[in-house]
Amino acid sequence: MEKPVDVGSLEDEADLRELLTKALVREGLNVSAFESGVELLEKYNKLDPSMMIVDRRMPAMDGLDVIRAIRKDNSKVRIMILSAL
Repeated sequence: MEKPVDVGSLEDEADLRELLTKALVREGLNVSAFESGVELLEKYNKLDPSMMIVDRRMPAMDGLDVIRAIRKDNSKVRIMILSAL
């Protein structure tokens, strides 16, 4: 039986995605990381995370669009937005 995902993360840059995943795992969290908003939304309902970490600026589907889609179905999940200015 799979462990439940505690945190879902969305980051298009591979180095940052890997760094974030390693840091969260080191803190004892179960992490499911995604490269694109489309990929995340296709699998989101099966994840049921307690928290999402979402990159704000992404190609194809902006992080805010992903958040809007998540909020349509699940208004209770906590969401942290990452932004590199």
